[in-house]
Amino acid sequence: MIPDKSINIVDLRINYKTNIEIFEGGKIWKVVDSSGDETKIHFDRPMPDGTRLTSNNNSHFLDAMQSSLSSAWEGEDRQHSVTSVDSLRKLVANQYGWIYWLVDHGRHRLEDVQIWDIEAYFSDCAQGTVAAFGAREKIRKSLRRLKDCGVNIAEIRFSDVLGESHLYFNRWLKGVVDEVRDEILNGGATEVRSRNGNVSESSLFGKGVAITLLHRLCLPGQTRLGFDPEEYVADALSTKETATPIGTRLIPMEAAMRLMDQAARWIISVAPVLLDFRGRLIDLYKLKESLSREEYARRRHALLEMVNADLEGLLPGPLTFDKRSKSGGLHVRSVFVRMLPAASYTCVGTLSGRRDKEIKSLRRGACSGTEASGYWLESYIGKNPQADQRTPCSRLIVDAVALLEEYGSLGTDGCERGKPAVMLRLRRGRGPPSASRDWRKAGARPGKE
Repeated sequence: MIPDKSINIVDLRINYKTNIEIFEGGKIWKVVDSSGDETKIHFDRPMPDGTRLTSNNNSHFLDAMQSSLSSAWEGEDRQHSVTSVDSLRKLVANQYGWIYWLVDHGRHRLEDVQIWDIEAYFSDCAQGTVAAFGAREKIRKSLRRLKDCGVNIAEIRFSDVLGESHLYFNRWLKGVVDEVRDEILNGGATEVRSRNGNVSESSLFGKGVAITLLHRLCLPGQTRLGFDPEEYVADALSTKETATPIGTRLIPMEAAMRLMDQAARWIISVAPVLLDFRGRLIDLYKLKESLSREEYARRRHALLEMVNADLEGLLPGPLTFDKRSKSGGLHVRSVFVRMLPAASYTCVGTLSGRRDKEIKSLRRGACSGTEASGYWLESYIGKNPQADQRTPCSRLIVDAVALLEEYGSLGTDGCERGKPAVMLRLRRGRGPPSASRDWRKAGARPGKE
C-alpha cells in the first residue's frame, strides 16, 4: 500500500501546481487540481464479502487502483490523462464499481478477468446502478435478517441499511431501500420504479476507461482480453431494456458470432454423429429382451465410447448415461432434447433472419428445392407483408430445419403453442436415414475431411 507522503506535480502549461496529499496509509487522498479545486477521496470502501477495499485481502486491487490513478493524474498515460478533481472522482467511482463487481462474482485478482466478465459487467451497468451492484437483493436480505433479529427496520437509517448490505453510500439507492422496506413491512412486493434515469453512452464509456487503465497496469503488453473495453459501450447499450424499445434488442456482437459458429458446428459436424448414435441405440434396445443385462450394458457403453471417440474435440465434455456425473460429462438425453434442437433453432434464426415467432410458424416441408435449383424456406413473415412467404436459404438452414422435423419440433401447424422448439421431447422410433448424414458408410467424418 502507498505510504503517507505528498506528491507535488508542476503543470508547465499554465504554471500552476497540482497536489495529492496522502493520509492514513493511503486510505484518504486530498487532491488539488491546477484550477485550485480540491476534493477528498476516501478509499476505505466496503466490498461485497464484508471486507474493505483498504484491507490486506484487497491490497492487490487497491495498489492497482491507486497506481493507475496516479499515472493518469501525472499524465503518464496521455490517452487517459486526468487534470481535474471532478474527472478524478468519476474515475475513482468507476474503478471501484468494477472492483466491487469482480469481488461480488468471485474474481479476486485482476489477472483472472475474462472477456465474458467485462461483457456481463457492461450488461449489468446498462441496466443501472442497482443491477450492477445487485443492490436490491442485498438490501432485501439485510432487512429481512435485521427484522428476524428483532430490529425495527422502519426506523433504521438509510446509511445503516447500506452498511449492513455491504454497499457504499449512494443516493440513488435510497429509493430502493424505501421500496424494499415497504415490501417487507407490508408483506408483499411493491411496484419497482426506476430512479436512476437512462444510462448514457458517456457513463458506460467512463467505465470502459477505468477498466482499461487497470488492465494495462496489471497486464502490460498482454492482449488476453482480446478487445478494448472502451469499444464495448454500443454493444452493452443494445442489450438494455427500456420502456419504449427502439428496434430489435441485440446480444453483443462478439457473443453472437461465437453462438452462430458453435451452432453451425453442431449442425455440420456433431448432428450426423449423434443421429447415427441414436439409431444404433434404438437397434440395440430392440435386442434388449434377448440379451443378458451384462451384455446389454456392455454393448451400450461400447457405443458410448465409440461416439465419444468420434466427437472428441467437438463437445465441451464426453457424453454420459449418468445423470449425476460430476466429471463435466454431458448427459445423452440433454444433448438430444436440448442442445441439438437449440443449435438447429439458432441456425435457422441467425441465417434466415426470421424472428422467434416466425420460426415457430414453420411447418413440416417448410424447405424445398435441390442443390441445382437452390433451396427455399417458407414461413409466416411478420410486420410486412404479414403473410406466408418463400425466401432463398442455405443448405445449412435446410439441415437445421430437417433436425427440427426429426425431433417433432415442427408439425402441420408449426411449433406447439407455448412450447419452445428447444424443449420438445425426443420422438420415439427411427425415420429413414438421410443419405447426406450416413457418414460412416461414406468413410469420412463431417468436418474432418
